[in-house]
Amino acid sequence: MAKFEIMKRRSISLSIVLTLFVSISYCQQLPNFSGDWVLNLSKSKLQADWTSGLTNGIFKIVHNEPNFSFWRSFTIKGKDKVAAYEIPTNGQEQKGKHKTIWSLSWKQDTLVLVVRRHEMTIDSVRYSLSTDKMKFFADERVDIPKSYHNHWVFDKKSQMNN
Repeated sequence: MAKFEIMKRRSISLSIVLTLFVSISYCQQLPNFSGDWVLNLSKSKLQADWTSGLTNGIFKIVHNEPNFSFWRSFTIKGKDKVAAYEIPTNGQEQKGKHKTIWSLSWKQDTLVLVVRRHEMTIDSVRYSLSTDKMKFFADERVDIPKSYHNHWVFDKKSQMNN
């Protein structure tokens, strides 16, 4: 009986250690989106009416898991349009302006931003990186008020351009 109890405890301990190891390994493999990113208009596919006249775009991301800080500037018809947000990547909902609810969560190695208003999803953006981590992709789907699908491609700004 004592041998069985010892083996049972070792088995449980081993299971706990393996689960912890797998969890730590998974967390260490999550992409870090930090960097300065420059819009590549020729590779992007944009359907939204509001992107007409878009000539320039820059993203600045600071990502220290689970904190995600995002700033972007688009030049549209000669005017700069700036947007920014800070949100954790844990899926916890954040309240925004105009009764808007934001959340950011991991789906494997992709971050998914969901924006809802009045219980309807109005925006869903999937953030991912190229395998060499030199391209940032934002796959954006909007259902309301007007449906569109934008596939944004950004190139990592080289340190020499700073």
